[in-house]
Amino acid sequence: MNQADYVGKHVGDAWVQFIVHPNNPVRKLTKTQLAALYSGQTKNWSELGGHNQPVLLVGQPTSAAYRMIEEALGVSFAPDVRIVQNTNQTAIIVAQAPGAISNVSSLHDVPERSRLGVVDTELKLALRLYLAFRKDAPEAVKKVVDAAAAIGSQ
Repeated sequence: MNQADYVGKHVGDAWVQFIVHPNNPVRKLTKTQLAALYSGQTKNWSELGGHNQPVLLVGQPTSAAYRMIEEALGVSFAPDVRIVQNTNQTAIIVAQAPGAISNVSSLHDVPERSRLGVVDTELKLALRLYLAFRKDAPEAVKKVVDAAAAIGSQ
């Protein structure tokens, strides 16, 4: 496979969503508060108006969102971040651990989604979605990609 043989077409955006346990009353955080949580400076939800519950930071270092969050907040993740291998594991832990906070893509179909609290924040991080296809792809393939891009731009 030669990368020069392929074309990528932007077909829409997903968004990084910050998620917490459903019983966590904290549903709005500023960028500064997120930075304090992700860096480990804030150690208990009571510091943010929540329950007297230790913060459990869950992260997936292999994801693009992990690096985007770190860069956007200008922090390094807390050294005691609980490392997971995929988004489904992230959602499972957050749904089960009362002090947990993490992130998922707004479009990732995680079975636990209904059991997660989503935090409103001023930090908006777009995950740009592309479809890649061969430059010499049949016209029918190009039409499907164009249709996906048209839907994604709505």
